[in-house]
Amino acid sequence: MSSAYTFRCGFLCWFSRYAALNKPFSRKLYGDAVLGIDDFNVRRSKATTQFKEMREKFLGRMREYLNSGEQTMVFTDDLKNAIYLAEDNDEDIKLVAEMLTKFNSQNRELRFGHFVFGPVVMRLFHVYNRCDELLQLIKDPLLNGVFDQVTSFTIAMNVLFRNERYQDVLDVFHVVQQKQINTLRFPKDMTILALGACYKMNTSDAFGKAMTILQEAKAANAVILRKGVTFASALALKQKDPYLALEILNFTHQKHYFTAQNLKVVALADMDRIDDVFLELRTAMEKDIPQSSQKKLTIVSDTLTAVKAAVDRSQNKEHALTFQRLEQNLKQYGHVSQDSLDSFLCSPILSRPAPKRDESRIVGFESNFFVKQNSRANDYRRQQRENMKQQRRGLIDIDE
Repeated sequence: MSSAYTFRCGFLCWFSRYAALNKPFSRKLYGDAVLGIDDFNVRRSKATTQFKEMREKFLGRMREYLNSGEQTMVFTDDLKNAIYLAEDNDEDIKLVAEMLTKFNSQNRELRFGHFVFGPVVMRLFHVYNRCDELLQLIKDPLLNGVFDQVTSFTIAMNVLFRNERYQDVLDVFHVVQQKQINTLRFPKDMTILALGACYKMNTSDAFGKAMTILQEAKAANAVILRKGVTFASALALKQKDPYLALEILNFTHQKHYFTAQNLKVVALADMDRIDDVFLELRTAMEKDIPQSSQKKLTIVSDTLTAVKAAVDRSQNKEHALTFQRLEQNLKQYGHVSQDSLDSFLCSPILSRPAPKRDESRIVGFESNFFVKQNSRANDYRRQQRENMKQQRRGLIDIDE
């Protein structure tokens, strides 16, 4: 009876996590590659292959060390292996948490490695969908400092978002703001997740929280990425404030991105500014964009519904005919998507843009001075090589 009960509890625990991972409308905002989870899974696979049948023996020995009551130490490699070998069961997760606590309590002078465990542990909990245990570790005073990395909190907020635990997302964001990791109050990725949580909650309190984030970020001269801005603007529309939704879009320089364009059109429609709506649609369609480009205007069905509602409210036959023609043109040239605006807003970020290799990251007079000096030196050496080629072209050709 006891074993049957244990099996039933274990199955229910597994099923609840499986269901959370496979909710039809639940999705994460960041892909596994962006959060380093793909690489983490590769390392887990290598560790499993390396240990093979020794896995259980190794984990059993770690449990014995922790339960012996002796002044044993947890070594860096042992903790890493325990994380990579852990499976989705309470015993292994508990072992990792206890080893991490023990490791963090040891004398820091005895640590010679530079391995940062925070993101790795968060990836483990992300893979196994362990939200409750994740929150316990973040709040545990014995683990203070272990997760003080932007990556760790981003991974934590992402898995909470995936499980629709939006208030927990905001609570973790509040912890981040208090800690000011790397002197940042508004880390870009976490701000997106916080605004996304407010959008999903869609309550007056969440709306107020989102507006507070925007106002404080503006006061701190913090940059809010387009995805976060569109979340806030869409939330304003849901809260029946199209004027504020339109104003919020000024936070981003990417106003011509299709999600921002759709939000602008919906806001104008909700304000019954129908002529401005038609102008936006015509201007977007008439842009000189190559057919091979994927940046053409996309109008979602939600937007057309909002425009049609505004046209119907106007009871203007000319508006109705104009909308009919515009709608036909949009559909004819493939500008209409049947996907919802929500699905585009919540589509996961699967990669990051490559950093630009230019001088814009070098600031200050002294740095720019050396850049100019180096540039002049390079120009001089380039000219010397050209002169040498003209004088001894045969030898240069042989050397090359």
